[in-house]
Amino acid sequence: MSLEQQARPLIRADNFIDGRWVAAQSGKRFAVTDPATGEPITAVADSGPQDARAATDAAAHALPQWRARLPKERAAVLHRWHALILANQDALAALISLEQGKPLAEGRGEVAYGASYVAWFAEEATRIYGDLIPPQQRGKKMSAVKEPVGIVAAITPWNFPLAMIARKIAPALAAGCTVVGKPAEDTPLTALALAQLAHEAGVPAGVLNLIVASRESAVATVADWLADSRVRKITFTGSTPVGKYLARESAGTLKKLSLELGGNAPFIVFDDADLDAAVEGLLAAKFRNGGQTCVCPNRVYVQDGVYERFAARLRERVGALRVGPATHEASQIGPMINLRAVDKIARHVGDALAHGATVLTGGRRLTELGPNYYAPTVLGDASPDMALFSEETFGPVVPLFRFDTEQQACRCRERHAVRSGRVFLQRESAPYRTGIAGAGSGHCRDQRRRLVVGSRAVWRREGIGLRPRRLEIRPRRLSVDQVPLPGRTGMSNDNNRAYPIEIEFPDISAHAEGNTGIAYVHTFDSGVPGPHVMINALTHGNEVCGAIVVDALLRAGLRPRRGTLTLSFANVAAYARFDRARPDAARFVDQDFNRVWTAALLDDLSRTSSELERARQMRPVIDSVDALLDLHSMHEKSAPLIVAGPLDKGIALAVQLGTPATVICDEGHPEGRRMRDYADFGRDVSPKNALLIECGQHWEQSAVTVARDTTARFLLLAGVVDETDLPDGWLMPLPSTMQVVRVTEPVVATSMDFRFAGPYTGLEVVGKAGTVIGWSDGQAVVTPYDDCVLVMPSLRQLRPGVTVVRFGKIEQRIEHA
Repeated sequence: MSLEQQARPLIRADNFIDGRWVAAQSGKRFAVTDPATGEPITAVADSGPQDARAATDAAAHALPQWRARLPKERAAVLHRWHALILANQDALAALISLEQGKPLAEGRGEVAYGASYVAWFAEEATRIYGDLIPPQQRGKKMSAVKEPVGIVAAITPWNFPLAMIARKIAPALAAGCTVVGKPAEDTPLTALALAQLAHEAGVPAGVLNLIVASRESAVATVADWLADSRVRKITFTGSTPVGKYLARESAGTLKKLSLELGGNAPFIVFDDADLDAAVEGLLAAKFRNGGQTCVCPNRVYVQDGVYERFAARLRERVGALRVGPATHEASQIGPMINLRAVDKIARHVGDALAHGATVLTGGRRLTELGPNYYAPTVLGDASPDMALFSEETFGPVVPLFRFDTEQQACRCRERHAVRSGRVFLQRESAPYRTGIAGAGSGHCRDQRRRLVVGSRAVWRREGIGLRPRRLEIRPRRLSVDQVPLPGRTGMSNDNNRAYPIEIEFPDISAHAEGNTGIAYVHTFDSGVPGPHVMINALTHGNEVCGAIVVDALLRAGLRPRRGTLTLSFANVAAYARFDRARPDAARFVDQDFNRVWTAALLDDLSRTSSELERARQMRPVIDSVDALLDLHSMHEKSAPLIVAGPLDKGIALAVQLGTPATVICDEGHPEGRRMRDYADFGRDVSPKNALLIECGQHWEQSAVTVARDTTARFLLLAGVVDETDLPDGWLMPLPSTMQVVRVTEPVVATSMDFRFAGPYTGLEVVGKAGTVIGWSDGQAVVTPYDDCVLVMPSLRQLRPGVTVVRFGKIEQRIEHA
């Protein structure tokens, strides 16, 4: 019987919300694939913010009754869940191996391992004790009561799809909390199967809610939980950049956090070690789950006196490991999770060879087995200048580093700011004598035991907190997470600085009715022939300078002398959500309003979101506009820009406008079409034209000055008003020169693992081609030509698919008379 046939009774493809299986509200789905073959297993719900909110609503509704249950009643439910997990262990093991790829024996082990957490916390539910505190006054008594935190959001990784979700959900339920969760997009089926078994065990509707989202949808989906004050705790396992993002974005609602982030563990063999035991210990530690765990040793340090003998024995043992699909009982190493993982392994090995390493065994893709297999590999002569020294490989690659003295071994641990799961095989006193024992967690001579009881620290960027494997309690609150969780390391900039809000946000409610039948859209016809000109604000809800300008023009009663004038506020729903504590969160509600402007998307009524509905409302007016000025602002403090598009007509209009001093010509955005490029605006044969102005940083006063100046000049250039019609002081002196910069290529993030090489603010000219300006997934990002202009660098909205910077060439300079 195939793995899929064994697992089929437990496979679910929808979200589990409020005790029911429901499709994503968007109707979208994405494929979950078998890493052994690359073939799809099934298509699961691709959730969005609406689904996350529905899960939170269900959890909030269920919370009062669940936390009011007696601890022994909650314990009984967990014990039934534990029993059902064990009763279905064969199907669960098959499902784990099917979607994650690990050998079936490891899948069975994970079921037992994960089930043990449920059993443990079932017992802990009855041990939530309060405290009696010595009184400070006569006749008074003091006590501390432990209470559930509330709604807990659990976000789990793909490498242990059952164990990780079990040890997040079980303590939360035991404590009386309700849960919203999102398993990893690569391996959601096991988590959904656990939700089905929890439901059968009697977990009430709304107490446990799981949603699934693709890699492209995940950030926007989870962002709803980060912004929702009802969600009181985030527990996350994964990369350091994502952990930082969660911490930053949840700060506005002061959520409790448990973050277990990346690691890059060393393994140290001293010259008096038992080499056979060292080799066997390394095999058990490194090749579990094909090397795809955060505590797998990634750097193996071997003392000179035993290096050659250790390398020879290790080569022989690793070379004999059997690689194959989980259906083969003899398989010891399965496929990697996906092709991206294999590509990273191959890149690390290639980089190591280029820097002088030698392949002792392995070192190649096993394409004859399938798309995602890589041979267990041992590399000799490794050195610190190799990528695998500083980056976590997350695969079956063992690099061997020589060292001479204990002091050198001690220094090796200081080469990394990110460390996790240290393993040591050596004389017992060495860790203490050298200071190596200060690592976050370590083992002398034994890495194979995995216990529910005990404790383990996280260190530096690995995460937050020391979490024992029990319920962590606080006076009047019961925190629910218990252990540091595995993940992968990455790099990002810590440059998402908070800017002061220098301007007041106008109350635009007086303009809500509009005069066109479309809320917040006002159109005025002069009755005299002329163009239809539109000034638009709030394409993004936190870009307030345009709203200040449009509000001022409406309040001043500006009317056109010729042609037609439309003054509009676009994404008012996002603007209404603005919170000074989390100002970046109000950019949009469901999706970027400036990515929906294609006729096909607007015509497809099966697709819906807050932004799409608003675009459809505004579309009839925009279809009639001849000249559009779309007022924007930027995440980072930078010089203002005209973003004119790729067409000559846009560049000519920008030069005629005369300000700001830099005109950016770009092809648009890979995630969708901007309003500036919609329909005839984006056709070179049409006289219709549009400009997008980036006025400055979102909340600086100077951005308002730029918005006023460019709006005034645009209206004068179009001829719909005279200068005397405009408010006093809006027109500013023109810059003496303008430059036109054509964007040649965007740099698009492929993951959360991106950082810049310097504190760029935009319009820097990098003199030499090949200059490193950042790193993406550990690979250098370099300028493609001399005198390369960096356009709008920002990691503020970092996620896969987001442009973090653009490369540009200066095409022309214009002198103003």
